[in-house]
Amino acid sequence: MKKSIFIIGLLLISVGVFEFHPAVERGRIFVPQDIYVGKDCGCDCIANSRPWYSTFNYWQWLWILSVPVIVFSVKPNASKWLRAGKTLVAILFCYWLMNMSQQLFWDIVNGPFYVRQDLPDQPVWDMGCANIADGASLVFTFFFGWIYASIYTGWWEIVWYQYHKRRTGLIDENFKRDILTRIVVFISRLVAKLILFVVIALPFAVAGYYILGWLGLLEQLKSFLF
Repeated sequence: MKKSIFIIGLLLISVGVFEFHPAVERGRIFVPQDIYVGKDCGCDCIANSRPWYSTFNYWQWLWILSVPVIVFSVKPNASKWLRAGKTLVAILFCYWLMNMSQQLFWDIVNGPFYVRQDLPDQPVWDMGCANIADGASLVFTFFFGWIYASIYTGWWEIVWYQYHKRRTGLIDENFKRDILTRIVVFISRLVAKLILFVVIALPFAVAGYYILGWLGLLEQLKSFLF
């Protein structure tokens, strides 16, 4: 567990460098000077002119990397309470980071186009490029992000289980999961099976659509169904 705490600490320090370094925030609102002298540059052109570090969503990478670290921080021979607590911490931490990531996403998208009161000397190129009115993704992540966090954590719980069963031998036939992890893993497996089914079925559905259209049976099928 000490090693996992150390890794999480290093990840948080790395994120802190991006979060609080002035160059990152300045780069996020950067507008090329030649635009002010008549260069033909649209919204995408301005957004893509910024340095890479200013458009890097570090919160997103933190939740992607931190969850497996937390999941693998506790071994199977630990108590059920500790294993359940590990799963709960991973879900809550992932949920919080997903919300931070979504907020940062819109800050990056709207950086050069949205006037901020705390940056009075900010050079803004107002071309109607800002998408500040779209708060649906923020609200959706706030209310339902815990579902995605649970699924993602559950996938790593499955990897954790198979690793200790096949590689370390710490999991045998007598091992029992805690209730919370059972629920999370069950939901994650169900979602994974649905995704696999869609991936496999989609090419057949598309092929069937074109075949029916080629045979002239598509309109008849639509009229029969609807």
